[in-house]
Amino acid sequence: MLQAKLLQLPFIFLVFFISAAAQNLTETHSKIRAAVENKDYQSAVNELQNLGRTQQKIFTLNNYDYLLARLAEKKGDFAVAMANYQAVVNRNSVLSEYALSHLAQIARASGNLSISGQQPSELRKEGSELQKNPQSAIRNPQSIDQTPKSRETSVLLAQAYLQNGKTNEARDIFTKLITNMPNFAQPDDFALIAAKSLDELDVGKENFGKSAPMLVAAEHQRRAFVYQFNRDFPLARLHFKALVEKYPTDEFVPSALYQIGRTFAQEGAFNEAINWFERVQAEFPDEPISKDALSQTASAYSRVNKPKEAISRYQKFIEKYADADNLDRAYLNIIDILRDQGENTTAMKWAAKTQEIFKGKLPEAIALFAMARIRISQNDWKNALADLNALESFSDLGGTRVPGGTNKAEIAFLKGFALENLNRYEEAINTFLSIADGRNEYYGWRATERLKALTNDNKAKSFAAKRLSELTANIEIRNAEAQRKSAQAALRLNNMPEFRARMLENKGRRTI
Repeated sequence: MLQAKLLQLPFIFLVFFISAAAQNLTETHSKIRAAVENKDYQSAVNELQNLGRTQQKIFTLNNYDYLLARLAEKKGDFAVAMANYQAVVNRNSVLSEYALSHLAQIARASGNLSISGQQPSELRKEGSELQKNPQSAIRNPQSIDQTPKSRETSVLLAQAYLQNGKTNEARDIFTKLITNMPNFAQPDDFALIAAKSLDELDVGKENFGKSAPMLVAAEHQRRAFVYQFNRDFPLARLHFKALVEKYPTDEFVPSALYQIGRTFAQEGAFNEAINWFERVQAEFPDEPISKDALSQTASAYSRVNKPKEAISRYQKFIEKYADADNLDRAYLNIIDILRDQGENTTAMKWAAKTQEIFKGKLPEAIALFAMARIRISQNDWKNALADLNALESFSDLGGTRVPGGTNKAEIAFLKGFALENLNRYEEAINTFLSIADGRNEYYGWRATERLKALTNDNKAKSFAAKRLSELTANIEIRNAEAQRKSAQAALRLNNMPEFRARMLENKGRRTI
């Protein structure tokens, strides 16, 4: 977008000077505009160069040299681009700062790192040299600083070496970028560029992404991990598979098989993922990674709607890894699968078993909440209410940080809904009113909607009217905070214009 705006700048200046131009200039201008809009950059360059030769004054007056530089840069003709950018700078045009910025970008792309970071005044001094010989931006290797200031600088330096045909020097820098990462657990973009560049150097452009180079097992593992962390899964698999095929007895093989499965799972190809996870368990049952593979297999089966296979894997996980840190997820996932399949009786048994095994821990609350939801789906309001009352005593309900978790507001809303369905309207209204409503209060909004419905329900509206009367009786003589709270609650039961105006007046009476 920025480039498009800059490309139009010379046309903006033309507005101020077109009256002084001849008719043929208007025609030339139209041709240039049409060529640019059609992305026929060569035709636009030809017109501009001809204009510069025949009408130099008008050419510079309208900053056509800047446009010529932009088009030349787009075409990759950096010598012409830099010469015209420098001309813009030399006459101190209003576009000189833009020209300087592009000079710096070209310098960086060509590897002239000493120039790319300079200030505008410094760039002016270097301009004439660049204009005469753009290729001098790639300095003699002996003069390049071998201790880059940043990883970005290292990438630019390596790319400059490649442009100058110095592949060994480039390879050395790319290798250091992936062997000396700031955080090995989180390979950055520069490590990704380095891995791709090394692969391309090893197999050639025509084979890049199609075949893996011949590397030692550890290097396959390293490059694969860089790709996987940066979500380039096909390239990650290429190296993982090469490791498995070329080094079948290597210690990395179980992990490589598992990671291949993970890449497919992350792409949503769960059937493919299952094949690799199952292979880990079959070939390396005693390896630690087999535990994760079993858990992932169960999850993948549930994703492809094979509940029996998923449950059997979770049960196997429970039996084989009774001391696993994530053992609770196996139990809870079985409950979810059974509930989704409509096998509520069996799901309730697993929920009860989970509560017993994880007594006093978060999984107990999550399993109880799952049980309450099953009861609600069955319209078993009495037992659902009992479960929800029990959940109110838990200090940790999981919230949004764990699958299947809940919070106090959701529990209160469901409790109010259960009371409503048990025709205990007075308790339901008070429960709904206890849930704060306002910005970002989803269950507060849901509660207010239920309150509106109750005020119009033939069975419940008398209870709503009674509560409204209690909230508004003698409201004017209460203290400011009591007035505010009562008015807010009353508005959830009656939002008619006149009533709303009176309640808002009471809400506004606060002690300063």
